[in-house]
Amino acid sequence: MTEEEFKALQQWHSNDLLEGVRCLMAVTEVNNLTDLFRLNELAESYRQHYPLPNQE
Repeated sequence: MTEEEFKALQQWHSNDLLEGVRCLMAVTEVNNLTDLFRLNELAESYRQHYPLPNQE
C-alpha cells in the first residue's frame, strides 16, 4: 500500500467495503479487473487493521 492509498483510506468512515474501494479509486488508476481486486483487498486489509471505534 502506498502512502497516498493509506491517506485515502483514512478518509473512509464506514464499514461499507465499496466506500473504501471508492476512496482508493480517487488516488489509484484502475485499468482492469485485477487492479480493482487489488483495491478491494487493500480496503479489506485496512479495515481489519484499523476498525472503526465502537465496532465489534
